[in-house]
Amino acid sequence: MAQEKVAFVTGSSRGIGAAIVKRLAKSGFKLILHGRKPSKELDEVKSYLDGIGATSCAVFFDLHDIDLGEAIAMEVYEKFGRLDCVVNNAGAPPLRRVDFLELEIDALDFLYRTNLRGTFVLNQALAKIMLNNKDKCNQSFIFITSSNAHAVSIQRADYCMLKAGVSMMARAFSVRLANAGISVYEVRPGLIYTDMTKGVKNYYDKKLQDGFALNNRWGMPDDVASAVDSLASGDFPFSTGSIFYVDGGLLVPYY
Repeated sequence: MAQEKVAFVTGSSRGIGAAIVKRLAKSGFKLILHGRKPSKELDEVKSYLDGIGATSCAVFFDLHDIDLGEAIAMEVYEKFGRLDCVVNNAGAPPLRRVDFLELEIDALDFLYRTNLRGTFVLNQALAKIMLNNKDKCNQSFIFITSSNAHAVSIQRADYCMLKAGVSMMARAFSVRLANAGISVYEVRPGLIYTDMTKGVKNYYDKKLQDGFALNNRWGMPDDVASAVDSLASGDFPFSTGSIFYVDGGLLVPYY
């Protein structure tokens, strides 16, 4: 009998990450949750998973503070003795929204350590472990980036630059891991309604009124979770290295 697959989802206490673990649980995955520290929000996600009979546990660390990923990667692997899917969802918004020419180095360094450096160090260590997995059925890494990996927002150019960096990271991992049969995907959300975007809701509501995207509505966390579920379940085995857009057609050029 095949073992239940195990997925590790970073930043899974709320928003997109919480929606992803709930979707994956319904698809039969065991889940390793992640937060910077124990929280009420993560407890609520865990309670939901318990309520539907899903198996889950949690690990705690801050991407910003990772210098060596091996200990964290081993802790993740040892939770269930296997690892089939890594979903890189955790990240931070800009410290401040400012004109690009006024961007201060502390803001850039903060996002660099959290969104790029920490993500790389963690995935480098996880990839080494997954390469040694005996059962390599539908193994995958999934990187959640942003439409801002492509489209510039001049008030948060630091965020855009580093999301573009994560996009290239996903492609680099796809090339390195392809011979081992490990798929790597990038999921690129557009305008998704989460705690991170609540503060700019009125601004984007106005843009939606003016025709912001082809599917002219707010995306929801479950829109992203649905895409991740299909990728993690092995529905796209011939698409490693691909970008999957969950943006309502936001980035489609037309005239």
